[in-house]
Formats: sequence, C-alpha cells, structure tokens
Amino acid sequence: MKVYNLQCQYGHSFEGWFRSNDEFLHQSDKGILSCPVCDDNVVTRLPSAAHIQAQKTSASFSSKAPSDVGKNSVLQSEVNRKLLEVAKHILENAENVGNQFAKEARKIHRKEAEERSIYGTVTTEESKELREEGIEIFSIPVGGVKKKPKSIQ
Repeated sequence: MKVYNLQCQYGHSFEGWFRSNDEFLHQSDKGILSCPVCDDNVVTRLPSAAHIQAQKTSASFSSKAPSDVGKNSVLQSEVNRKLLEVAKHILENAENVGNQFAKEARKIHRKEAEERSIYGTVTTEESKELREEGIEIFSIPVGGVKKKPKSIQ
C-alpha cells in the first residue's frame, strides 16, 4: 500500500492511499482524485520522506518525548480553528460580490471604486489573472465547499 501526501490547487493537504504508484498515476491522469474539502480535482503529489518499516521488537520505544506526542495534531487543530475564525470574520465584515469578484477587485485596485473588503467567487483562470495584475487575493473554500464536512471543530 502506498500512502501519498496530496494537495489540491487551493492548498488543501490530504492523504491518499493507493495499491501502487501506477494506480495513483492512473487515477491522477483520469481526474478521479478530488480534494475532500472543496472537491477540486486538480491534485498534485507532495514530496515526502521514504518510509522504512523496521522489524518490530518487544523492546521498541518511541523516539519522541511524551511531551511531543500529539503536538502536531494540537497545532493542526489550532490552525483549523484560526482559519474558521478568519472565514467567519470575512463573511461578517466584507461585502459579498458573488461571481463579480474579479471585476470588483480590478475596480478597487484601479481606484475606480471605493476601497473596501469584498469576497466572492472566481474561476481558476480569473484568480491567476488577478495575481498576475498584482492584485492580492486570498482563497479560502467557504462558498465553494461542495462536500459537507462530517464535523467542524
């Protein structure tokens, strides 16, 4: 079994389990893989360290100190909590311009419209064009989440 670290084009990281590297490549080429957060099917494999499973013995111990165990999950939980806070703040304090986001962002950037916080939706191409024009945008999967999460913590 191969376990790969994957990431969608919007930066969501997740794990994928495959029978072989060929199976991963097949699913990737067919566009079958999708992000569990936003359902995006543009998925890439992230670099990862090789895993070598040592022979198990009854005297094997963890190399991590007890205080280190669980720090990664606590950190990830804190990051997720902060991202939810940011998303909530944006939804409460910015103007929803819907699918006119690219147009409004350009107007604000060119000082043709009042400077204000906005949010909305853009295509991948529009997002790329805005960044190329020097317009800073931040993507979060709030309105575009297609799959309902099982729980939010």
